[in-house]
Amino acid sequence: MNRILKQAIVLLLAVSLLFTILVTTNKPAYACRCLEFPSPQVALNNATAVFTGRVISAAAGRATFSISQIWKGEVLQKHRAYFNFGDHLIREIQEIKCNGRRCATFG
Repeated sequence: MNRILKQAIVLLLAVSLLFTILVTTNKPAYACRCLEFPSPQVALNNATAVFTGRVISAAAGRATFSISQIWKGEVLQKHRAYFNFGDHLIREIQEIKCNGRRCATFG
């Protein structure tokens, strides 16, 4: 009986130690992190096209814009851009600047 009691105490101490380690060393978990955009100058230098426009139609992974101003590149008056944002974001985008690789809302 004495041996069983010692094993129970050791097991209880081990579980308590593991629990303490788990509780005191945990860090918050995030489902995703915000996409960090490069500085405007770096984005401009790396971009094939930079423009301002209004989304006139959107579908999964793409949007068609009516272009109002072009800063760089060859862009048609109506331009289609492809990106990997979720569909839920497309519905909220009104005016965007697009650097050819990723799109972001401004303002």
